[in-house]
Amino acid sequence: MSTKVIAHRGNSSQAPENTKAAFLSGLDAGAQGTELDVHLTRDGIPVVIHDPTLDRTTNGQGAIADLQWRELAHLDAGAWFGPEFEGQRIMRLSEALMLLDHKDHLINVELKSGKQIDPEYETAVLREVIGCDMLDKVLFSSFDHYLINRLVRVEPRAKAGILFYSLLYRPWEYAKMVGATSLHPYWQAVHPVWVKRAQEIGIDIHVYTVDDPQVAKGLAQLGVTSVITNKPKLILDHLGKVE
Repeated sequence: MSTKVIAHRGNSSQAPENTKAAFLSGLDAGAQGTELDVHLTRDGIPVVIHDPTLDRTTNGQGAIADLQWRELAHLDAGAWFGPEFEGQRIMRLSEALMLLDHKDHLINVELKSGKQIDPEYETAVLREVIGCDMLDKVLFSSFDHYLINRLVRVEPRAKAGILFYSLLYRPWEYAKMVGATSLHPYWQAVHPVWVKRAQEIGIDIHVYTVDDPQVAKGLAQLGVTSVITNKPKLILDHLGKVE
């Protein structure tokens, strides 16, 4: 099985992250998957944006959890990246799912954690995914492993992975305990011993954020399931040369 390439927040090195432009650019680059981030508005709408606030990537201000969808819908989410992207909008999760609904294209939905997260957050996101008939194409992930455990208990069919930054001891066992089907380590937290063991028991390994072609090659040689990158075309070009 060859290592796949997942576009991190879309092709975020070439277009404003988590926007339609970035997602389409990732598809055009040949990425086999797309990673995106989801927050919940005050009126319970899952929207695609990384930060809990609007300030960095839009012309709005304030916490998403304090605002209704109608207050976000017309904000500009592209001009900060470049004038040619002016007019890009914040997407509802349902819009992004439909845009990325391509055969065999994996959609990695990162569930955000923090004090501002609604206690019904994961239920609202699941409802949106199931409503779009996309549960089989979505892989959930989060740094909040309690959230992942709640999600898979609510919906046992959901595929979910645990994000982590530091080297874990026997992470395949921990994943099983949480209820996760995959491991999502930072690239420096990958260890050949646990990669092999996780593979033996059928746990996928999706590594973030890999923008260095040599690092990507090394991970591909270990046999990781995918690498998540801001530069999908660059990484795809180099992985094509892996012997």
